[in-house]
Amino acid sequence: MIQRLVFALPILGIILEILFKTISHAYGDTGLVIFMSTWMVSWWIFAIAPLGATSLIPLFFLPSFNILPIKTVTPFYSDSMIFLFLGGFILARGLEKTELSERFALNVLKFTGRSDTGIVVGFTIATSLLSMWISNTATAIMMIPIAASVLKFLDKNTEHNEMDIKNISTVIYLSIAYSANIGGTMTPIGTPPNVVFLGYLENIYHIQIDFWKWGLIMIPTSIVFLIFQVIVLNKLFKYPEKFFLVQLHI
Repeated sequence: MIQRLVFALPILGIILEILFKTISHAYGDTGLVIFMSTWMVSWWIFAIAPLGATSLIPLFFLPSFNILPIKTVTPFYSDSMIFLFLGGFILARGLEKTELSERFALNVLKFTGRSDTGIVVGFTIATSLLSMWISNTATAIMMIPIAASVLKFLDKNTEHNEMDIKNISTVIYLSIAYSANIGGTMTPIGTPPNVVFLGYLENIYHIQIDFWKWGLIMIPTSIVFLIFQVIVLNKLFKYPEKFFLVQLHI
């Protein structure tokens, strides 16, 4: 296998050199950049190489073909938004590794889960607060098994008909989905698009928004949306008031 690779690399290098020269002659630097972008996207989609390794392609490709000097390329890898991303990922990984996020969610439910609406509100609060620091998808994935356990407990320990448990199940699962998205907007690191948006504002319009300024605007706005969400879901999917009067033993 290694011998084949040794013989294949020079041949591949010659083919790529001819290809790059042809593209450069026909389309100039624009053609090479389009080729590089297609190369990276294909590697990302088909997972041919690790994501980190694929992201380093511009670091050697652009200087090698004199499209951009390496001093121009490297600062983009140390942009402040990249470190904001990194900080959010480290924080999220720490919460997941220590299972602190799960314990927090369970304690919120233990405090609020003494009535039907309290259970829904508990899931809404826990999901939105966790989504402020963890990605929306990761938060939803973490909360779904907890919701399934709670619903199983309600199914076994309360008198109900099938429609009642179906409606409250729908409300809880939708609350998790919507709360994860709404909570993700509360902080700049709540979801990756927030960081991209901040970078866009800074690079294009030279507008800088601090962490606390973002929270000052988005946290009250998100709370309004969360209250509206709870009210609307309870209206759309009705279940008997005070039907699930149980104490969760978590």
